[in-house]
Amino acid sequence: MSVSFVKEINDIIADAILESPEEEILSNIGKTGYPSWENVREAKKLAAQAVAESRASRLERVKASYVKDKVNRDVERTAKPLTKNVNQMIADIVQAMQSKGDSIPNGLLVAFREQNKQGSEQDIKEIWENLVSLGLIDPDQD
Repeated sequence: MSVSFVKEINDIIADAILESPEEEILSNIGKTGYPSWENVREAKKLAAQAVAESRASRLERVKASYVKDKVNRDVERTAKPLTKNVNQMIADIVQAMQSKGDSIPNGLLVAFREQNKQGSEQDIKEIWENLVSLGLIDPDQD
């Protein structure tokens, strides 16, 4: 008997079990040649643990990638000299508020209005930079 033949037999048995009605599978648990309820619970626990570990690992990879990209964007943005004047920044701010109004949280709009009351050039630059960091303004777009 070859290994491939045994694997083929195992595949046929697995397919037959998977095609069986649920009631038949449940009624066989604990019988001779079938797993016990404890075995089923242990397998379920191991599967849930493997899924949780996989999710945590994937989350950590995505977080690390996000942090790396954010740092690169921040370094790139701070390395480039600011070429926009205050009037262009105001136009960008107004456009962002009008075109993305539905997606901007109300709290941000209120904060913008409160911050804008002071109206100095430094305040406008700070607002513009904050909106750039939030992704609401593309600093390279003219």
